[in-house]
Amino acid sequence: MKFDTLDDLVSGSARRWPDRTALLDENGRRLSYQNLEAWVNAFSHRLAKLGAESGARVAILSRNSFESVAAYFALLKAGAVVVWLNQTLGAKDLGLVCKDAEISVLLCEEEFKGRAEKISEACGVKIEALNKFKNTPEENRNFKSFSRPEGLAAIVYTSGSTDKPLGVMLTHRNLLSNNEAIAAYLNLNENDRVCCVLPFYYIYGLSLLLSHVAAGGSVFMENRFSYPQAALEAMETQKVTGFSGVSSHFILLMNHTDFLSRKLPALRYFTHAGDKMPVAVTEKILKAFPRKPLFLMYGQTEAAPRISYLDPSLAGKKPASAGKALKNIEMKILKDNEAPCAVGEEGEIVIRGENVMKGYWNNPKETQKVLRKGWLFTGDTGYLDADGDLFVTGRLKQFIKVGGRRVSPAEVESLALGYPGVREAAVVGIPDETLGEKLRLYATEDVTQPVNTAALADFYKKKAPFYKVPAEIVIVAALPRNGQGKIDRKRLAGMKG
Repeated sequence: MKFDTLDDLVSGSARRWPDRTALLDENGRRLSYQNLEAWVNAFSHRLAKLGAESGARVAILSRNSFESVAAYFALLKAGAVVVWLNQTLGAKDLGLVCKDAEISVLLCEEEFKGRAEKISEACGVKIEALNKFKNTPEENRNFKSFSRPEGLAAIVYTSGSTDKPLGVMLTHRNLLSNNEAIAAYLNLNENDRVCCVLPFYYIYGLSLLLSHVAAGGSVFMENRFSYPQAALEAMETQKVTGFSGVSSHFILLMNHTDFLSRKLPALRYFTHAGDKMPVAVTEKILKAFPRKPLFLMYGQTEAAPRISYLDPSLAGKKPASAGKALKNIEMKILKDNEAPCAVGEEGEIVIRGENVMKGYWNNPKETQKVLRKGWLFTGDTGYLDADGDLFVTGRLKQFIKVGGRRVSPAEVESLALGYPGVREAAVVGIPDETLGEKLRLYATEDVTQPVNTAALADFYKKKAPFYKVPAEIVIVAALPRNGQGKIDRKRLAGMKG
C-alpha cells in the first residue's frame, strides 16, 4: 500500500485491519488500529484548539506509550512539526532544544512534569499533560488532514560536528520513502510484531513504529530494558517476531540473561543499527540462532534513517559489513578532493535519495557543509569491497591521531572484545607530549573471568601495530551510556584512568 503522508499510515491500516492490534505495552494494554485512529482524530481536534496548527513546532516529552504515539500521529495530521524530546536530558538541555526549535506547545507525560515546568519558565512554552487526552470530550469524528507529502514532519535533534545539537529537518516524503524500503527488505506484514526497546525520540526507534504501522503489524513497547531478563521474558510471552537494537542491547542480553540458550520460537529476525556491532557479538548471535536472520544495517538521522543493510545470508562471511545501499538510494565513497575511491580504498560515505533531509533547522552553515550538489556527505568513513558491500570504518571527527596516524576506536575495541573475559570495550584519545594523542581503553569484565591488564596489553602487541596498542587499560564496572543505549564518549573522555 502506498501512502502520501505519515498520518495515512494509521488511517490506511485502520481501514484494512480495524481489529488487529496496533500497539501493546509492558503493562498488558492493547490498542487496535480502529481505536488508535479514534484516538488520533480526538487528539487532533484537541491539539488544534491548543494552537498545534500547520507548521507549528510541538514537542513531546514522554516515554514510549499509547498516548505519545496517538499524539505524534495527531500532530502530523494537524500539519504540525513534531520534536520528540530525549527524556534522559535535564531541563537545561531540553530548554535549549525547545528554544532553538521555537516550540509553541509541549506535550508532557506526568513523570516529566517538573522538567516541563522549568522549560516553560525558561522558554514561555505552553504545557499540556498527555494523560488529559485519554478521556478527551472531543468526538472521535474524522479530522481533516492538513499534512503534505513535502511538508516538514519532524525536527530530530542529534549531535553533529558542533557542540550545539543540530535539528535534522525531515519531511513526510523522507520518512515514508525510507520506511517503505525498510518494510520491504524485512518483508514485514500484518502478522509481524516488533519488540521496541528503542525510544521514539531516536530515529531508529521511530522507524520501527512507522514501518510496522505501515504494514499493519504490531509494536510492543518495552520500557523496562534496564531489567533485561524481564524484557526477554516479555519478548517470548508476547510472541514478538522481530527484535531491534544497538550493540549494547544485544550485549546486555548476552551478559545478563539466558538469551543465547533461548529458542524464541515466534522470533523471525534480528536487526542491528546505530553503531558498529562487534564481530564477536555477531558471531555469538549467529551461532545461537542459525535460522533467524540478522540484518546488519547502517544509517544516520540525516538519512531518515536507513542507508544500507547486509543480506543476512552474508552475515557469517562478512560480519563487519553493512552491505549495499537500499534500492532507492545512491551511495559512493569519495576522497578528500571528492574524487571516487577505488575498491577497498577508504573515504567519506556520500549518498542521495528521497530519504535525505531538507537540512538543519535554522543552521544554513552546517547544512551547506553536508548537503552539496544534491548529495549528503555523511561524515562517516568506509570503503566498498569487490562485491560492492560497504564497510564502515568510523567518523571523520572520531578518529584518534596517534603520532600522525589515524586510528579508528572501533577497530581497537573490536580486538579487546576478542579477548577472554572482556565484556565491553571503549577507546578514547588522551593527550601525549610525544605522539600528540595516545589510546586509553576502558573495559568491563566478566566477574567469573577477571581480566589481567598486563596480559591484555601483551595480546594487543601481538595483534596490532604499535600505534593501535592502548597506552593505558582501565577496568571499570560499567561504561557510561546515553538515552539511546550507545556509549557516551563525551562522558567517557572525562573519566579518570
